[in-house]
Amino acid sequence: MVEFQGSLFSNDFLNESITRLPDWAAVNSGDMETLHRKLNKIFDSFPTDKTPNEAQTEDDLIWKVLSALGWTVFLRQQNLAPKGRDDVPDGLLFEDDAAKTQANKTPKEWRRYEFGLAIVESKRWNRPLDRRSGQQGEDTAPSTQMLRYLRRVEDLTTGKLRWGILTNGGKWRLYYSGARSVAEQFFEIDLAHVLGIEGHKGGLFALDDKQRAHALRVFYLIFGRRAFIGTVSDPRTFHQRALEEPDRGLVQRQELPHLERHASGGRDLGPLRTGRRHRARATKGGSAGDDRRFRGARQHAGRRPRLLHRSPRVRPLPVGLDHRGRAATDRGSRSRRRGAPGRDRAGRARLACG
Repeated sequence: MVEFQGSLFSNDFLNESITRLPDWAAVNSGDMETLHRKLNKIFDSFPTDKTPNEAQTEDDLIWKVLSALGWTVFLRQQNLAPKGRDDVPDGLLFEDDAAKTQANKTPKEWRRYEFGLAIVESKRWNRPLDRRSGQQGEDTAPSTQMLRYLRRVEDLTTGKLRWGILTNGGKWRLYYSGARSVAEQFFEIDLAHVLGIEGHKGGLFALDDKQRAHALRVFYLIFGRRAFIGTVSDPRTFHQRALEEPDRGLVQRQELPHLERHASGGRDLGPLRTGRRHRARATKGGSAGDDRRFRGARQHAGRRPRLLHRSPRVRPLPVGLDHRGRAATDRGSRSRRRGAPGRDRAGRARLACG
């Protein structure tokens, strides 16, 4: 199993369900072998064992990889602000020449984003993406920079452009401004690790040939130009269809009953409760996998259940279960049975157990 970073798509989806989509079958082995050769050639000619700066990484690595993925029409350094140059993404990707021609008819650079499909922000080779590096001119974390760009772009295009690619050449991230938590729900793949670049092979976590081929196809499907374009029969893009897959979230529907039984010691307590305001209630006629069984299921499908830690000797229980593993009742006089220990007594009991 290949481990991917970020929570825009689940690892179950990226390792299993994605292989059942027609897009997966549409990519033939010959195309992937060609892509693999092109990428190896690009990385072989790039000084990965040195410290190339951002401009060199962008010109000699990142844009060549994008070209291999089908991105041949783009504009670079288009200002997002009417005044000043504080918000200038490194690239704006277009579907075709016609879209770029329409963009170039607009004299104001910030208006050209309306015709694009995605923005690109490039960083120097091996630069950390989630923190400041401490070097001169790198005072802002790249991820923070991308989030600011996406907010600005979404406002300018009224939601027409919502995708951003952030990369240091080795690690590639896809951001979606429509995600519930844009900062956390991204997709990341370590392309240098997939290709087995020296210093990035992963040691004990090195991929075998089958895993490498799978990860490379995932990289192509998610970052390739075709993934951002709908078809005549289905106007939805690959990303839109992937996000609508039932198992792409962090907590799978089929895992919820398992979590409930685990927390209750094998007893069936009904739907897992995640808090007083969002307790799940079964509806009449709902099937076991039906979203209607869970109030707010769509809002909370991508969140991990909160855990209540009682004692080092007691397993953590999802919130909504009492200290005996039973379903908690509403707060008030009925929430505490006669003779049940109060808060102070319960605390002393836990200390005694420890």
